[in-house]
Amino acid sequence: MNILAAQKKQKETYDLKHEAKILPVGTLVLLENTLQKQRKGGKLEPVWMGPYIISRDLGKGLYELTTKAGKVLKKNANISRLKKYKERKLQIVSFIVVRNNYYNRTDF
Repeated sequence: MNILAAQKKQKETYDLKHEAKILPVGTLVLLENTLQKQRKGGKLEPVWMGPYIISRDLGKGLYELTTKAGKVLKKNANISRLKKYKERKLQIVSFIVVRNNYYNRTDF
């Protein structure tokens, strides 16, 4: 009985600290490049690949991914290797030289 009570208490404290991640179908995500970690060298390879679209939730944190062109990836991805894709706004920066003075212009 003591073991069951201890296990129940451990589960409750674990559940309080760890929130289950769920990504809905259609979300843009980046996939972690695990080959980059395994290879010798490979420091200049990208850490994240993508963006990909979640096409199916296979359950237990496993997802089927597709490219933006609609091609399904051969291997499914676990949620621990995924992160949400955040679109960045590109900011054009130009430098104008006027009589050896630099002016940073970002108001294009």
